[in-house]
Amino acid sequence: MQLSVNLFVYGTLLFPQILEKICGRTFAAAGATLPGYACVRLKDRPYPGLFAAPDSSTSGLVYTGVDTASLRLLDLYEGPAYRRLTVTVTGDDGRGFAAETYAIAADHGHLLTGLPWSREQFVRLHLHDYLRSL
Repeated sequence: MQLSVNLFVYGTLLFPQILEKICGRTFAAAGATLPGYACVRLKDRPYPGLFAAPDSSTSGLVYTGVDTASLRLLDLYEGPAYRRLTVTVTGDDGRGFAAETYAIAADHGHLLTGLPWSREQFVRLHLHDYLRSL
């Protein structure tokens, strides 16, 4: 039996074309917020990292029905700087539910800048080249 999960995304995986390059497919998506976590720029990288921050929240999307094979590919894409964990997100309807997400691993915390990551800036400055590099 194939397991499927909800996946909360906040950075490069917000872009369906990136998700499709990695997984070979896309998934249904809905807006969501992750309370208790902040999304910031990483040093010398065009993409962000997520870390626990009790007074913060991060907006993003939840992809539903993400299968085990896709999760394995996403684990490889995220690499050792990130760890996958289960969190509780709040949907646009105000209801909370479980989802997986990728946060910066404790031993990679030195990559965090504390500066906000901008989706618009990523699109303007990096998306085209980032897609070509995948």
